[in-house]
Amino acid sequence: MTGDWSVHFDAGGFGSADTQVAITQRGHDVVFHNASGAPGYVGAIDPATGEFHFRQVGQGIRCTFEPLDGTVAPGGNTFSGTGYSSVSTATQCFAIFFTATGTRGHCSDGAIEGGEECDDGNQAAGDGCNASCRVEPCHTCSGEPSVCTPTPGTPCDDHNPCTVNDICNGTSCGGIPVADGTACDDEANCTNGTCAAGACSPAGAFVCPPCMGCEVGSGCIAAPRTCGQSTDRSKSVLSLSNLSDDGHDKLAWVWPRGETTTLAQLGNPLATDSYALCLYDLSGTRPALLFRAMAPAGGTCAGRSCWKAHGSGGFSYVDPDRTPDGIARIGLHAGPAGKARVSVTAIGSHLSGRPFGLPSPALPLPLLLQLGAEHAACFETTYVGTGVLRNDPTSGRFRARGN
Repeated sequence: MTGDWSVHFDAGGFGSADTQVAITQRGHDVVFHNASGAPGYVGAIDPATGEFHFRQVGQGIRCTFEPLDGTVAPGGNTFSGTGYSSVSTATQCFAIFFTATGTRGHCSDGAIEGGEECDDGNQAAGDGCNASCRVEPCHTCSGEPSVCTPTPGTPCDDHNPCTVNDICNGTSCGGIPVADGTACDDEANCTNGTCAAGACSPAGAFVCPPCMGCEVGSGCIAAPRTCGQSTDRSKSVLSLSNLSDDGHDKLAWVWPRGETTTLAQLGNPLATDSYALCLYDLSGTRPALLFRAMAPAGGTCAGRSCWKAHGSGGFSYVDPDRTPDGIARIGLHAGPAGKARVSVTAIGSHLSGRPFGLPSPALPLPLLLQLGAEHAACFETTYVGTGVLRNDPTSGRFRARGN
């Protein structure tokens, strides 16, 4: 890849940019030098396949994820790739995804070479041939040096998800703004996009399913919380049976002798606070969600309220039909340290045959089981090898004491 390259970056509704870079390759190692001569991207390439993996040099970058991955075309004169750059707020980093296309050769010498679409002898933008020797929207170009002519009135794409009926107006492409509040793709996977004044902007955090959270660059991933512990974890027992007959599948968990838990901490499952049972695999470099079951707030089960309040003592959940995810009973008991208790029983075919359904032993270890509501308390127990009493793939049964 050694030589001068013209590179076009396109981030859709967030805009595009053209730049000249000098690339140096020594064996597998590659360095992009920007206009000032300082390193921009660094990384490695496989000379046999042309596949490369680069990362932005971290000078002044608070959000450290800045990859560019792609492939150099056969012949070595063009490359294409995808990446994302970071935009930071005071508390978060957001990813803006882009495509990158590169053309070997020094753009602006007046000769069309390599993968250049045009070359008008300069690096000025807005004259029909941009700084990467690409024909700009609403123009046609021909000759060497290229002569570019506007094409007003022709359909075009302004790459703005918040406009429609795009058409060339003079030398620029534009469309009619859609109504404010229209949902749009802001190309950031942890925010919801909304159109306002013809532009797509982040408008609130993307909400992941229970037991998960959003990570910039990855999307929804397993996200254990920090939850209350039993004061005697060895008494917190998890039993699981995944049998050939799904109707006999079962999960039971007790969290006795818990930390101090007030009634207020339990939230209001009668109306607003749904509880989620989450089982995580902690054996890898990051948690993985194995199982999830929900007990929705409010609702009617077999003609009666699913949830029942017990004064200052807490709440109970009973669902004879065990819908939607197999939970039959939950007990939430407030109390001082050593007196608070939680229990869950889930039975039957609704446990299995769905995403994040009941896993089959042998289960990976360590395991983390949590029960909680998004805006209320949560409770947890960790299970490792020393507490495992049974983890039998033949019988499909697992039983363990907390650690």
